[in-house]
Amino acid sequence: MKDSARRVWFALGFLLLLTLTLYVSLLIGPRVQLDQETLDLVPAASFSPLLFGVLFGLALALMDALNYRFAPLEWLPALLLCALLWLQSGTPWGFSPYPERRAQLSRLIPVFTGIGLIEAAEGLLRKKTFRFRPKAAALLCGLALLAACCEWLYDGLYTLRIASPAHRTSLSLLAMYVLVPLARCLSGFALAPLFSRSQTAGICLIALGTLGVALQLAQWGAAISGIEGLAFAPAPINWIVYDLRMLPLHASLLFGGLWGCRREKKPG
Repeated sequence: MKDSARRVWFALGFLLLLTLTLYVSLLIGPRVQLDQETLDLVPAASFSPLLFGVLFGLALALMDALNYRFAPLEWLPALLLCALLWLQSGTPWGFSPYPERRAQLSRLIPVFTGIGLIEAAEGLLRKKTFRFRPKAAALLCGLALLAACCEWLYDGLYTLRIASPAHRTSLSLLAMYVLVPLARCLSGFALAPLFSRSQTAGICLIALGTLGVALQLAQWGAAISGIEGLAFAPAPINWIVYDLRMLPLHASLLFGGLWGCRREKKPG
């Protein structure tokens, strides 16, 4: 009976994760400076990034894909840092469009926040409230900063290219179209330790993450070549490639799945 209940929870978690990744991710992107053709493909409504992150963390929890190694007090500094990063970027908390001409937060920050809130709630239930390891808290703060830095890199390079023609060189193009995707993938890799060792969940996460990473990198390649790419491909492909800032999130699923599938070390 226990195994049957576990399978039901896993299925519900995976369906929720699939919905959030393939469809709801459309609703948390920017809604400014879009032409009518793009608006016809993208729903005009916006979804709360905070709720997106909490539901994402819940989906992973239902799949038994979180390791719960941190106590609530250890999460507190990182969650406060995420709040500061959120305010600095101008990213909305609720159901409203992203503001124009503001730095955008990495899509990993809502997910990181959601995982933190879910793990903190689980820790309260297990009465791990009063444990606090400074190194663990510092590690979580470092992960939050890594999750944000890839978008700082993109926004900085984009601002330089717009501000001065002198920066519109092949080197700056290389930085934007090679360094930025690499940084986004690496920031997704940084979240892998938050995932648990779970073969079944790991396989599902690898499949979903690989699909997202492959399609988004293909879209980057199309952008470099100056062709239309996959933005107008059939759903759900166009949903996945709509917002290239989702690349860190897809990378986190891929690397988190690989982390979950790793084998136990044999003693001796």
